[in-house]
Amino acid sequence: GDQSTELNVYAAAHPAALKLLGHRPNDELPPLYGAADLFLMPSRAEAFPRVVLEAMACGAPVVSTDVGTVARIIPPSWHAETLVPAEDLTAFCARTVALVGETDTRARLAAELRQRALDYDVHRVAEQYRDLLTRPL
Repeated sequence: GDQSTELNVYAAAHPAALKLLGHRPNDELPPLYGAADLFLMPSRAEAFPRVVLEAMACGAPVVSTDVGTVARIIPPSWHAETLVPAEDLTAFCARTVALVGETDTRARLAAELRQRALDYDVHRVAEQYRDLLTRPL
C-alpha cells in the first residue's frame, strides 16, 4: 500500500520484531497463523472478515477493529480485549501492546477463539442449512 516503503525500511531495521512475508499461497497460511503471537486486523471496512476466522481456527489470538461481522465471530466475553473502533488507532495500539505482555491471556484467548471457529466449520454450517431447509413450515 501507500506505506510499503516505510514498512520495508522499518522491517529491515528491526528484523527480530517484524518480518514481511508478502503474498503467500493459502496452503502456507495455517502454520503462519498458528505461529503468530497475535493476529492483527486493523481494517476500516469489512463485510465478513474470513481472515479473522482463519486466524482463529489456526489458534492465533486476535485484535481487530470492530468492522463487519467481527463482533459476531468473536465471543462477546472477549470483545473488551480484542475489538476496537475502526478509526481509533491509539486504542488499537494500546490493546495490542497490552496483549503482547499477557502470555496467559493470549493463550486463553487463542483456545477460546479456536473453539469458536469450529462453529463455522463447513460441515456444521451445512447441517444448519439442511435443518433449516428441511424444517416443516
